[in-house]
Amino acid sequence: MYEFLTTGVFVAGAVFLLVLIRRNLRFLGAFVIGLAIIMLVAASGAFWTPVGHLPQMPERHRPGNSRRRASWSARSRSRLCI
Repeated sequence: MYEFLTTGVFVAGAVFLLVLIRRNLRFLGAFVIGLAIIMLVAASGAFWTPVGHLPQMPERHRPGNSRRRASWSARSRSRLCI
């Protein structure tokens, strides 16, 4: 929900600024900014989620797997020789 509210604040502000180019609606600025502040406070206060641990990576996907690195280098050398 946090992402949706921050996106909503951005869209509301962008639409207000785009409409402000065509028409003189500066009196609505306080209401738009007030709504944006209320949405951001609600997003950070009510819609937070606790941080969780990431799942453990399988052995074959770990970056330091030497068997995978050796097979990749052998394949790349054979492609370069063709």
